Amino acid sequence: MKVKTLSHLEDTLDSELAWRKKEMSLVISNLTSAKEGISKDHYLRVAFLLIYAHWEGYIKVASQTYLEYVISQRLTYDVLKSNFLATGLLNHLENAPSVKNIKHKKEIIDFILNGSNITKFYGESAKMIDAESNLNIDVLEKICLSLGMEITTLAADKIWIDSRLLKFRNKIAHGDKVFYSNLDFSIEELRDEIQKFLDTYRNMISNAAVMKAFLKE
Repeated sequence: MKVKTLSHLEDTLDSELAWRKKEMSLVISNLTSAKEGISKDHYLRVAFLLIYAHWEGYIKVASQTYLEYVISQRLTYDVLKSNFLATGLLNHLENAPSVKNIKHKKEIIDFILNGSNITKFYGESAKMIDAESNLNIDVLEKICLSLGMEITTLAADKIWIDSRLLKFRNKIAHGDKVFYSNLDFSIEELRDEIQKFLDTYRNMISNAAVMKAFLKE
């Protein structure tokens, strides 16, 4: 997916977020209207899995959209922040047939020493973003660093991500029982907090693009 303009980036961020929020609200609605017991516990497990899926899914799509926008600017590495050079170097390493081959070693060294001012930033955005199938705050920090962004705002209240969403999603994914009556927090509040985080991340991506935060200062 090529993202060449700010309006395309904004539209992608908004449309991706909108349908995910609708699905999260729908599953919470089904949970709320379900009868106590097996039915409610079933919808609770579905809710945790779906909320997590949209948490990870949106972070990945929004991050890839930003990378596609930066790639579309056709800028050389020397004008970009160092995180993009690191990403480019990793791309060279992954695509090299063998780093033991002296020819390929030379190509990598030449890229580091001389290539940054003539080589344009490129790559497959899907391969640049790795949520590790377990998108906790530490993994999110890695993603933010790869984009040249600070995670401070999102990390302020990590309990909702690591100790609630991830904890129960992982329990369910491994076949453990989770009961609605045993929760010490509201699933509706969890949904609301995750959506706030996604709104914040959407704005972080948008602001980075608008302010051209990918450029060296």
